[in-house]
Amino acid sequence: MKSVIKNANGPVTRKPRLLVGVCSCHGHAPLRAAARATWAGQVAERIRVVFFVGDGSESEAPDVWVLRCPDDYEALPLKTQTFLRRALGEDDWDYVFKCDDDTYVMLDRLAGLAGLGEFVGSADTAGAGFASGGGGYLLSRNAARAVVEAPVPAPGAEDVWVSRLLQQAGFKLVASPALQMNHAVLPNRENSIVTAHWCSEELLRLIHRALADPGALRAAHTFHATHAAWHGPVTLLEGGYFFGGSFRPDGRWEFEVGETWLRLQWFHWPEDRLVFTPLGFVNATLRLDRVPMEAAAGNGPQKKVARDPLAPSAEKLHLGAGGNPLPGWSNHDLDMDLRQPLPLPDASVRFLFAEHVVEHVTPREAWRFFKEVRRVLKPGGVLRLAVPCVDLIAERYDEAYADFLRRVTGGDGSKENAMDSIISNWGHQAVWTVPALRAVLHALGLKTTEGQSGVSAHPELHGIDGHARAIGAHANWVETGIVEAVKPALPI
Repeated sequence: MKSVIKNANGPVTRKPRLLVGVCSCHGHAPLRAAARATWAGQVAERIRVVFFVGDGSESEAPDVWVLRCPDDYEALPLKTQTFLRRALGEDDWDYVFKCDDDTYVMLDRLAGLAGLGEFVGSADTAGAGFASGGGGYLLSRNAARAVVEAPVPAPGAEDVWVSRLLQQAGFKLVASPALQMNHAVLPNRENSIVTAHWCSEELLRLIHRALADPGALRAAHTFHATHAAWHGPVTLLEGGYFFGGSFRPDGRWEFEVGETWLRLQWFHWPEDRLVFTPLGFVNATLRLDRVPMEAAAGNGPQKKVARDPLAPSAEKLHLGAGGNPLPGWSNHDLDMDLRQPLPLPDASVRFLFAEHVVEHVTPREAWRFFKEVRRVLKPGGVLRLAVPCVDLIAERYDEAYADFLRRVTGGDGSKENAMDSIISNWGHQAVWTVPALRAVLHALGLKTTEGQSGVSAHPELHGIDGHARAIGAHANWVETGIVEAVKPALPI
């Protein structure tokens, strides 16, 4: 949305004025310094960047707002409300963009979000029902005023509180794939990504350097990692950094004793040292299997290499991938609407995985989706579904799950709160149980079994679930029901 000014010749459109508020704390001075040295230090037309912290020393830099509120993580809702209250006292902005201090922001791309709505949040907004505060969200002055005029919030998840409050006030939550809750895809000159989240100081600098020199992200070695708690690609870059890990904590790498040992210095995990094997590198907890690189350039005719096992396969379809893209799968999220016919030929898919997705459409829409699944599955093809199951919540609810609910919803953590959360929140449009899912799929001629999180009799489906990493293993065990359905080899 462009601001409009008038002159003697009539209205003239101009870019909106933007205030970028970066949530930080007194202990994160090194992150603020890295942000200033990279994205926040760039000159961008009609954009102002400030950092905000809570109670503490007043001897901060001029671009840091010290607010009268606690500086701890639990007080983030109050801290954000206090920031917006001060921001509304400034008249030099039309929209405010809130993000975290471990976020890289492409300032010159922010103005493009302003035309999408009065609340624009991260790509996962449509599925989760709220925008990631780290990935960032854009508020109009009207939306910011609604947050400021709300009662003093309880401790908890600030992004959930802001999103729900505005949704209840009638503001539409607009999801933008340009705002990311993680850094699975880095912003570069070839894409339209605006933010990358969960960045260390080093990664902020690496992204910034790579924007000027794309060769900084050139892959030297690629692996597929297998760990008891996670799996996925790990890419060693020529500059000594690597990408990979559950939620991509990333780090630096180096070979030791020639290439006999590989040292991974994770940004957020303990260091790994792995010994060379003919297939890659391994230690007691982590295995890296080498992925064949494309034929080397400059060495004459290209050599034939084995197909990359992590390359997307049209026969393995992952819907609602969100922050859990699977190597070797065709991963889709907001770009493939379950309410529409699947854009795939009949009998073309061997495996279809949809985790915490179908509850986001109505039962009628889910029924049509299941019929589409039956159509696109090959004979013998398998559907794996994971849904929040109210039967399991009623049966497995305990104090640990109550604590989880209090943290993420701000409610009282009671069993009533648990049911209200699953039925009313997160953008859910339907309530499912494992028996209900099995009955519906059985009516379509599919043979069903009840599954377990992270476990499958089909190797391709074993260990692919990602919801436990998002909410914790215990909360996932309490609420998630799994069903696998096989399309018979004979025509239905």
